[in-house]
Amino acid sequence: MALVLAGFPARGIRGQTAASNSPPAITSALNPKSQVVVSNAIATLSVTTSGSGTLTYQWFQDGQEVKGATNRILSMTKAQPANEGWYQVVVGNHYGAVTSEVAALIVIPPATNMMARVFTNRTNAKLPYRLFGPANPGPEKRYPLVLFLHGIGERGTDNLSQVRANPQFMAFVSYRAQRNTPVFLVAPQCPSSRTWQDTVMVPQLGELLDALIQEYPVDTNKIIVTGLSMGGYGSWALLESRPDFFAAAVPICGGGNTAGCNRFKNVPIWNFHATDDGSVPISESRNMINALRIVGGQPIYTEYRSGGHGIWGNAYATPRLSDWVLAQDSGTRPLTEPRLTINIPTPNGVWTTGANRLNLSGTALWAGETISQVIWTNLAQRTGGLADGIGSWTVPSATLINGRTNSLIALASTISFAPACGGTTTFSDTLQVRPAPPILVQINRQNDQVVISWTGGLGPFRLQKTDSWAPQEWTDLAVDVKVPWTGQIHEPSAFFRILGN
Repeated sequence: MALVLAGFPARGIRGQTAASNSPPAITSALNPKSQVVVSNAIATLSVTTSGSGTLTYQWFQDGQEVKGATNRILSMTKAQPANEGWYQVVVGNHYGAVTSEVAALIVIPPATNMMARVFTNRTNAKLPYRLFGPANPGPEKRYPLVLFLHGIGERGTDNLSQVRANPQFMAFVSYRAQRNTPVFLVAPQCPSSRTWQDTVMVPQLGELLDALIQEYPVDTNKIIVTGLSMGGYGSWALLESRPDFFAAAVPICGGGNTAGCNRFKNVPIWNFHATDDGSVPISESRNMINALRIVGGQPIYTEYRSGGHGIWGNAYATPRLSDWVLAQDSGTRPLTEPRLTINIPTPNGVWTTGANRLNLSGTALWAGETISQVIWTNLAQRTGGLADGIGSWTVPSATLINGRTNSLIALASTISFAPACGGTTTFSDTLQVRPAPPILVQINRQNDQVVISWTGGLGPFRLQKTDSWAPQEWTDLAVDVKVPWTGQIHEPSAFFRILGN
């Protein structure tokens, strides 16, 4: 992640010592780790480096030099709201300097600060939940609402386990987030005999959200659902149940019904999973993401190379995740980055042609981030390759199968933002290329006057004529011809054909 930092020394390093022949380098898997920590807990940022001679270190927070932070490890014994921010370290020696990836340190209040409540629905079924809200919310302002769904191990009735076990979800109400974009955060607790995705809990969760909207000044265009493991399954199920209700979703290591993806393909989604997840197979997320992309959805998908099942700490600590989520608005569907767009032949997602090849081009944007590549795939024939360029990219000649719909997907890749876990984050756009309808021709002749009309096909059209069927020497009668065509033909017989695009 690139970030322009202010306050660097002239050469980005301090205290150069004896000459060396090896400039500093940072081990990619051991860049500083983004993390979510509870206030007053220990927070540690570190970097592993190599290079000849004495290495110097200088840490920066939000672009400002951290005084006295000149070691490989930056430790805070009691993290405070003022410590929250984006951190980088500049490592130098005699031959140069290198800057680490950005690490987000997100400081959250204790989860037990959330108010304990119980929701009772129309059938008298009770659902315990915890609620966190903006300080002194006024009726004149509306606030986003984030629903968090816990995993299977936190089911019960104590109304505590669901927030105490994995408090990283409170990144949405970190101290900085509360200052910038205050939100309501609700965390219900699933009964031990149920799952979030079952036919009882999905409607009950909907009723809970409806009740909160009635009670509090909630912005109904900014309702977000997120969950981990069983809660990831619940997130997908709620999206299918209420496709027009949510502004965004962040499912983590879950899965859902691929057949229902077309219902919520327009909802911005950022999904997380690890390849080596031993509890929920990686195929669960891959299937959902692939299904969404096939029908034209544009989900963001972070797949860690390692990390196992419990990767939600890394997911919720992803730099810019909260900013991205809270920027979504179901009323306007803003074009937030990261975003890949196919601009040519059309940005509308559907194109009709009779050609067997197609030129593609577009953009892949994520301000401040490095995009490693853009690839394209035609799902109709499982072909594809590497696009030319990255920010602005082109595919000179994508092959098509005639007579059927071809789904062309362009996919951009960047890092996972969890250096120790590795992996990638991908985002995409889909173009459905439909075949041109067949050209049906009708000819009417009265003496020497001929009227030719047709339906189907794609213009511009070319009208051609030949006097004998063999050897089929066709000549142009009209170019860019419109329906119908009227002309004089003196031969006793003639053959005509219409060529479309």
